[in-house]
Amino acid sequence: MWPRCSTAEKWLFTPVDASAGLSDNQVRYILQLNDGRMVITTSGNLNIYNGSEFSYLHRQARDVRFLPGYKGYYRMYTEGDTLMWIKDWQKLMLVDLRAERFLIPGKSYFKVDSILDLFVDSDQRRWILTPRHPQSARSQDNPPPSPPDRFFLYNPQSDIVLQLDRAWGELQDVASDEGKVYLFFSTGTVYCFAVSTAQLLYWSAAYPGSKHDWFDRTSLVVKGEKGFYQLRNGTRGGCFFFNTRSKDWQQLLQTGYALNTLLVSDGNRLMITSSRGVWVLDREGAAPCLVSNLQTVTGEVLTTEISTVFQDFQGGLWMGTYNRGLLYYHPARFRFLNAGRPAFPEIDPLKDFQVLGFARAGELYLNTNQGVYKMTTGRGTKIQLEKTGSNQLPPDVRREFSQPQRFLFRGLTATAMLDDSRGWTWVGTMDGLALFKTAGRPQLYYTSHGLGNNFIHALIEDDDGNVWASTSFGITRIGVTGDALHFTAYTPQDGTLAGEYSDGAVLKSDDGSLYFGGMNGFSVLKKNAEVLLPPLAKPLFAGLLIRGERILPSRSYDERIILETAPASTSSIVLAHDQNFITLEFASLNFVNPHQTTFRYQLAGVDREWRTASSHTGSLQAIYTNLEPGNYEFRVQSNNGTVSEVSTLPITILTPWWKTTFALVCYIAAFILLAGGSMLRYTKVAQRRREQLQKEEMLLFRIRTLIEQRLEWEEERTALLSGPRPQPKADMPGLASGENDAFVRKAIGLVEQNMDVAGYTVEQLSRDLCMDRTGLYRKLTASLDQSPSAFIRNIRLQRAARLLAQGGKSVTEVAEQVGFGSVSYFSKCFQEAYGCRPSEYTGNG
Repeated sequence: MWPRCSTAEKWLFTPVDASAGLSDNQVRYILQLNDGRMVITTSGNLNIYNGSEFSYLHRQARDVRFLPGYKGYYRMYTEGDTLMWIKDWQKLMLVDLRAERFLIPGKSYFKVDSILDLFVDSDQRRWILTPRHPQSARSQDNPPPSPPDRFFLYNPQSDIVLQLDRAWGELQDVASDEGKVYLFFSTGTVYCFAVSTAQLLYWSAAYPGSKHDWFDRTSLVVKGEKGFYQLRNGTRGGCFFFNTRSKDWQQLLQTGYALNTLLVSDGNRLMITSSRGVWVLDREGAAPCLVSNLQTVTGEVLTTEISTVFQDFQGGLWMGTYNRGLLYYHPARFRFLNAGRPAFPEIDPLKDFQVLGFARAGELYLNTNQGVYKMTTGRGTKIQLEKTGSNQLPPDVRREFSQPQRFLFRGLTATAMLDDSRGWTWVGTMDGLALFKTAGRPQLYYTSHGLGNNFIHALIEDDDGNVWASTSFGITRIGVTGDALHFTAYTPQDGTLAGEYSDGAVLKSDDGSLYFGGMNGFSVLKKNAEVLLPPLAKPLFAGLLIRGERILPSRSYDERIILETAPASTSSIVLAHDQNFITLEFASLNFVNPHQTTFRYQLAGVDREWRTASSHTGSLQAIYTNLEPGNYEFRVQSNNGTVSEVSTLPITILTPWWKTTFALVCYIAAFILLAGGSMLRYTKVAQRRREQLQKEEMLLFRIRTLIEQRLEWEEERTALLSGPRPQPKADMPGLASGENDAFVRKAIGLVEQNMDVAGYTVEQLSRDLCMDRTGLYRKLTASLDQSPSAFIRNIRLQRAARLLAQGGKSVTEVAEQVGFGSVSYFSKCFQEAYGCRPSEYTGNG
């Protein structure tokens, strides 16, 4: 992975310092979490970096525990995805990675009263160094002895206890491999124990006792192939390798100064940082070499001390410095070589300098505003330029340099034009790129499609069919797949010129390398210089905003805690119905080229298609408003030339309480209770009303009866006062039989005609018969021995009996049809006449 020392000085590092968000520039230690984020400890803080931004964990004095047995410098251990231990000179700190906050390292993590030191081995087992046997504090009866010449290494998870002899020296490191645990002491001796039995298997010394003080102060152990690498410091510095198979040591490096940190790459390549620079060791035979100067992408040469070094999952190299922050390098990041002013001899430093064009006639020529240069490529990547007179140029070169750079093409003012291998014509303009596939109208492309800038200065096609366009800001590659175009913009972070490029200043050399000229020099893209990009990690959930307010872990919002853990450890989100205006933030973890990141994302349940978004920072903000209650799943993947796996985040918007199933059940129950109560009340009111009506009808019946009796009495009295009642003849008593029948039939007919008239009274019947009440009374009593009121009532009752016998009608309907205004009165009269109630008469009928 790492170049040998002959090319190591050509590493081009990108600074990542306090101006980029690092808390301070004094870097102490670097590691990477399992989720892909970088953890950087500095003198002032703990920084977590996701490729887009830094977050910080602040510690208080109460978060630090005294650790008397540790007399080294910054060390960090992780236990899975949950805990991270930090050690500094006689200090111990603990971080909860899920909540992203410091914890107080209490006794529950150690299960012993006294702790001298703490280690986490290669299998992430926690080991506690203690002066007393761990069981002595828990056993009151016959506790295990704790001899003064012994101390103990205790694993609280599996309750393993290793007994150590104080004569072995100070325990400085613990590592593990294949069921064995290796203890490295200040004397340079390693002791190997079996984890399962806690038995000592063997020991091996790295150097004789006469050299103990050379390397007895600090230790750093890193696991490699077939064994462990160890840095040791004392009055001198050294690097050693312990082979766990042959059980012997090999010294790889010795210096007269301290060595800081160690990185093992590809199994056998070592990088060791120190105050003098970076040592590179290749165990396959090359001699160790020291890289004393490091160069940044801006051309600055650094001589600062390198405090630590780390290689991430993507193959990126991170170096920490004591006062310049972080330095980052990846071979796929800085793809272009630049030749600036210093590469050109005999130029006037007070004048503007611009490469105007290239030409080739056996050799490569450059036309600048300060003369023409002939170029040769020296050893490695070194470029050599020689100024030459215009009279010495080949005719083809002079013609090439005299060509106009801007011209009209199909109505467009062209700054560049290219006819590619597909037969397509590409035309660069001062405002975008035009593509003619046919003779018709062109397809136009701008920065919104992926161009680095809309001003196109030059176009060229490489050997793989990709089209390259130099612009006023960087260079853009346009890949073609079928009819689809894929844009990748390269900026000064990738090695392009910081200024704009020149019209038509482009050339492809015989070896396929591409040259782009511009302000203050030119850029070169060597053939096959595009290193394959490493696969991206899945995008990481980085933040949540609700109605524009950032949601913090473990904090209550509207009496609810939305994020129980930090966003990176959150697996799902549950929101209230009124928390439905959300912004989701995701980080691509793209350390190589964050400015070239694109995202595809979709909220299942809302988005029918995948959305796309470009990002110059490597982060995504997806905004959704007025989400309806329900279950959703947010899906996102990132792309920087390689496509990541899809990250998913389930999201639930809760239904408001008044729309929940429980609320609906309550509504139904309340409705039933209300309806039942209303019916019960109505029934009671109706019953009371019926009882009241019955009382009123009975009262009316009594009143009518009294009135009829009074009228009958008056009629009888009037008849008696008017004279003796005439007596019929013996052969024809009263009226003649024919006259009586006709009168009765007429009276019956009148009553039947007014049968449904409840108010049809004796008074009305007498008027209809053209008689007075007294005459009617006399005639009906003489003919039928009935009073007029009884006559009318009996006719009504007879009709009622017939209707009831026929069936099909209720008692109420029959009472109304025969002219009774009250059902109860009708029932009483019917029962008096027929000896049963109307309802019983209906059943009998």
